[in-house]
Amino acid sequence: MSKQKAITVLILIISFLHAKGQDKIITLQNDTVFCRIISITPTHIQYQQKDDKQNTVGKFISIEQVREYSTRSELHTTSHGTCIGKQPKDPFDRWRIGIQGGGAYLLSSFSNMEKNMQSLGISQSKIDNYCKQLRNGMYFGADVHYFITSFLGVGVNYSLFATSTQIDYILGLGYYDYYVSQGYLGYSIPSYYPISEKDKYYVNYIGPSVVFRHWLDNNRKFRLNEELSVGYTRYREEDRFNPYLYINTYQDITFLNNLLIEGNALGGSIRLSFEYYPMPRLSVGANAGAFLTAFKTMKISTKNMSETQALDADNHINMSRIDYSLAIRFHF
Repeated sequence: MSKQKAITVLILIISFLHAKGQDKIITLQNDTVFCRIISITPTHIQYQQKDDKQNTVGKFISIEQVREYSTRSELHTTSHGTCIGKQPKDPFDRWRIGIQGGGAYLLSSFSNMEKNMQSLGISQSKIDNYCKQLRNGMYFGADVHYFITSFLGVGVNYSLFATSTQIDYILGLGYYDYYVSQGYLGYSIPSYYPISEKDKYYVNYIGPSVVFRHWLDNNRKFRLNEELSVGYTRYREEDRFNPYLYINTYQDITFLNNLLIEGNALGGSIRLSFEYYPMPRLSVGANAGAFLTAFKTMKISTKNMSETQALDADNHINMSRIDYSLAIRFHF
């Protein structure tokens, strides 16, 4: 063998050994990139190469453009390639942040409220309309979760239910007896007062939660989630009457005070959500869930007084509901 051929063979052997010791990325177009792979995420591969001046340059390539790659002579594939070597551990996103918005429907019967309104002489049609307004409200939610495994995550849930009602009615207070300085005039007339009432209800919730999730297809575009949460619930009710409205009852003048009613309780929710991934780090979904809570103690406040009342079992304020919403979630 001549000296020139020996040198050529030696160079080829060194080049082969150097290439073999390098990492390698093969694209969907079957282009081969010799490099040093730095990190691999569900969406990108970060790697380093030498440029024409032998300077080390960091680069990225989308995982969607990669058929397979090798690290330390172990060959791996992506979902776009065919397995011909040892598979790496399946990577997954660790954090999820989501917001939801939609509607909710209260499950309580409101039978005691209806009886009180009937005793005031309010027509049944107005009572039914009032309860319909009260039952249907708005739902807003937000959550942050960290996933211990690709299947199980833990985090915090927040939700707000809000609804409002309005009712106009005539309040009858029997007969008013007329007097003058000499005494009773001998006749009475019925007393009626037009009243306009606006009420607002808010139920805030925050608590720890657990999420279970499952891919529904091999392309990882559709996912099912189940969520469980138990935590703290805050109730707030604002009852407002027309300004300066007062009632003259049997020679006594009584102002209709605006009321603020507050309470605290334990609450819990269960939720099912269906997600679609238009992008690896972004998903949109539809949610349906149930929330259970009831308030046994209430703090009732007016401008001049405040008192706390323990409610008997028949008068607990039940704000349990079902809710439905659309969600957008970020994954990283």
